[in-house]
Parts: sequence; C-alpha cells; structure tokens
Amino acid sequence: MADKLLRKKVKRTCVVCGKSFEIWQAWLKRPGDGKYCSRECADKGRHTGEVLTCEVCGKKFYAPKNRLGTQHFCSKKCMGIAMSQKQNGTDNPYWRGGQQERKCEYCGKTFLTYGYRGTNIRFCSSECDYASREADGNSNWRGGKSFEPYPMTFNAEFKCKVRERDRYTCAICGKHPARVVHHINYVKDDTIPNNCITLCGICHGKTNFQRVYWQDRLQKVVREWLHLE
Repeated sequence: MADKLLRKKVKRTCVVCGKSFEIWQAWLKRPGDGKYCSRECADKGRHTGEVLTCEVCGKKFYAPKNRLGTQHFCSKKCMGIAMSQKQNGTDNPYWRGGQQERKCEYCGKTFLTYGYRGTNIRFCSSECDYASREADGNSNWRGGKSFEPYPMTFNAEFKCKVRERDRYTCAICGKHPARVVHHINYVKDDTIPNNCITLCGICHGKTNFQRVYWQDRLQKVVREWLHLE
C-alpha cells in the first residue's frame, strides 16, 4: 500500500515563479525536490546572493549570501593585484627599509642589498666571500695545506687496508659502509695506519671544524681498535 502511494504524483507550487507542477511522491523525500518546477527556477532559488562589481577590473560576478561584505574581487588574480597595490612599500607589514648601502668586509667596495636580509650579507660578491675564507685571518685557515698533494703511499691499496681494519664502519656515527679515509692529525705526509681512520662523508665534513677535539677523540678510537692502550 505504501509503495503505491509513493508512485503517485502530487501537485506542488514553485517557490520562485508560483507555477503549479506535478512531482512523484517518492521524490519529496530527497532534499530540495518539490520546491521548483524547473532547473532554471532551481538555479534562481538557490542563488540567494547578489551580483557585485570587481574593484579591480570592473567585471560583474556573483557572490553567495555568506560572502557578501567580504568578497570584493572576481578572481584570485584581481585579489593579488589589489593586495600588491595596498601593501607596497611602507604599507607592507614586512617592510624593512628597501635597499641599503653596505661596505664589503673584504674589498671595501660599497654595494646595495635589501634590509630584510639583515646583517648576513657581508660581501659584495661570491668571489670576495671565498677569498675571505682563504685569508690568513680566517680561524680555519691552515696556510693552504688542503691544496697540497697526497704522498704516493696514500694509494688505493693503503686506503683499502684501513677500511678493512675498520670494517668499513664510520668511527664517529657507526654508519656502514663508510669509505672515506681521514688523516687524524691533518698531516697528509703522515700516512701510517695509526694516523688514518675510516669515516663517512658527513662526519668527514664535521672534522674540518674543532680540529683539536676531533684529533683527540679519533686518536683514542684508533688506540682502542689497535689495542694500544
């Protein structure tokens, strides 16, 4: 009996145009059905917002009811243009004074840089930056020892023996396999097993800083491995 009632058509009145129309009884259970006589009336009934004018390009656009008063632009592109105009220069909350003059700490040349970069910019070019690191005043400068060639004894056979002794394991972090053979006292000519140890690439880079600390630490590791203590 209930199925027969659902198969019957009932008369309804369109809430937009006031026209009478028929609809299946079963369709009334679905949300939104039974209110409009056609798709055109449904679109009009659901659009409860207003047609506004874009503040940038002047184009007409539809704004939903819940966005009235907050939506002023027809697209993200127009919104970006408006934001760039309003927040340009001193109006921008991240303004740091624009370009500022700085003096290169290496060559003394005056150059321009932006204030938002802070005091990190100390040199006018990458050439001056690299040159300052090679100067005698640098705390890590060792007179250019890193550019000196390795002795003939520091060959593939010697490095292979050191790696096998250390079981291809980094003496600092324990990574396996590790393949870099490092001079503990940083003297290339002192190529003997007691002065060489296996490190991974990352830990080998760490040993370029705080050399006294790493030299003492790695010497103790080698003595333990060779049972010299």
